[in-house]
Amino acid sequence: LLLAISFVNDSLKALLGAYILTRLNNGTPKLGTIRELFQFFLIVVVLTPFLSATGGAFTRYYLFGDSFQVAWQVWFLGNALPNLILTPMILYWSNVGTSEFRSADKWRWLEGGLLFGTLLLLGLLESSDFDGDLSSSPILMYLPFPLLLYAAARFGPAGVSSAFFIVAAFAISSAEKGQGPFAGHPPDSHILWIQLVFYATSIPLLGVAVLLRESNRNER
Repeated sequence: LLLAISFVNDSLKALLGAYILTRLNNGTPKLGTIRELFQFFLIVVVLTPFLSATGGAFTRYYLFGDSFQVAWQVWFLGNALPNLILTPMILYWSNVGTSEFRSADKWRWLEGGLLFGTLLLLGLLESSDFDGDLSSSPILMYLPFPLLLYAAARFGPAGVSSAFFIVAAFAISSAEKGQGPFAGHPPDSHILWIQLVFYATSIPLLGVAVLLRESNRNER
């Protein structure tokens, strides 16, 4: 019963968000301006996860007696984070990312390879299970952020959203396995903190990338 209710809840959330964004943008949202990005954040990162979490938390409260506050918090962040990290990456790559990828010169390829290779290396280090202070140091959570800022400035929204996806995937994977900076802590608590960190940092970095790209268009 809970799975069926969750499926209906998630489906309605996705359809509602897609419908509102499509109407506001007269078609598929491209997230190419700060106005479009603000609409995206407001609707599919705040509004629809809020409504979905409220319905899901009431369901868990009445069916199983779970804490409404805890269920709502877990449901909201679990819905908002994928919309914040995965959905923009899909939209940017389907709209402009592939054309920029094909038109890049060899130096651009080298620059991108070094950037994303470093992010992958940091992710592998974070998810490694070897003994040592570095693999369990909280500094591994902060090392990627200068690289994410560089990705926003140099590779635009498609680049920084892809970089965020890599960093988030490694961070969540290592947390679930009890490895990395949060090893030894309860799984629920460190996954929650990872969600909050990415929720708070991905919004301004995506905003920076979009503003820089919009400024370049205005100058041309």
